[in-house]
Amino acid sequence: MIILINLILLILSLFLSFLASGTETAFFTLSEEKALRYPFKKEKKKIIEKILLYPGVIIITIVGTNTLSNTLSSSIFSSITFEVLKLNKDMLIIIDTILFGFIIFIFFETLPKNIALKYPFKFLIYGYPFYRIVIYPFTFVAERIKIRDKKIKVKNFHFLHELELILFTGDVKEILSESEKSLFIKIIEMIELKAKDFKKIENVKEDYLKIDENDTLFYVLKKLLKEKKEFALIDSEGKKEFISKKDLISYVFEDI
Repeated sequence: MIILINLILLILSLFLSFLASGTETAFFTLSEEKALRYPFKKEKKKIIEKILLYPGVIIITIVGTNTLSNTLSSSIFSSITFEVLKLNKDMLIIIDTILFGFIIFIFFETLPKNIALKYPFKFLIYGYPFYRIVIYPFTFVAERIKIRDKKIKVKNFHFLHELELILFTGDVKEILSESEKSLFIKIIEMIELKAKDFKKIENVKEDYLKIDENDTLFYVLKKLLKEKKEFALIDSEGKKEFISKKDLISYVFEDI
């Protein structure tokens, strides 16, 4: 009876090893683009697409499952061999290592990988219960980690710095002229510079609007253009200073 139970467990663990080995190859053979083309059912397609987003999850889960199933099957095989053949431990180790190791390598590692490499679509169809139960739940953990990391990155994201990188290192650098890139850089500078940092003039009596000294130059120019005013007033501790719209426009286009 014990031998029968061990035999059933051995078959199950070997089958699990077969599925794990083949599923890994099937997923890495099947790109996201191919997954969209294959006629998977709607539910399966969604699950496959989500799993494909996390190759690290596939590797970690498969390696863990494979190691567990191979270790378990090896132990069960040793137990069956010992019960049936009554061999001593040294002989048992030799048989277990050479014979059973060869069986696992050929039939439960190499064979499923070759099948999955040739027929990834079919392998994933028949192996659906395995990766649905074993791999798919871990994608939720990976998804939560990714969302958390994304939030941290959004916090530390510097738009102006990223825009500069795009202008001078991205594909757009081949499209924009030097003058257009200079204009972008000027806009970036104006978003960073404050009104208090720009050159001032005095003795303006009319045609102005009030601004705060910490307003950005970009905001000041936009407001001047919108309200059709020529000057912006900074009233700092009773001292009145003005920024000219003409000077701001000249600053934008001075190097262009």
